[in-house]
Amino acid sequence: MIRSTKILFCENDHGCGDVTFPSIGELTDEDFIATRTTRQLREDAKKVGWSRHRGGDYCEICTEGGYRK
Repeated sequence: MIRSTKILFCENDHGCGDVTFPSIGELTDEDFIATRTTRQLREDAKKVGWSRHRGGDYCEICTEGGYRK
């Protein structure tokens, strides 16, 4: 059986690896069983500070600091 999930990647280079929502290290079985639609994923990310600008997704650090391409 193959299962997949959707993950947002911050468009900016953070110099410490990819910044994602949800965090890859915090994925649970539920993230693969009851996957979110792209719309749901972006809505959930927005609740914790992520934003979308000119077709790119930005983490809460980049959103707060205005570091968007």
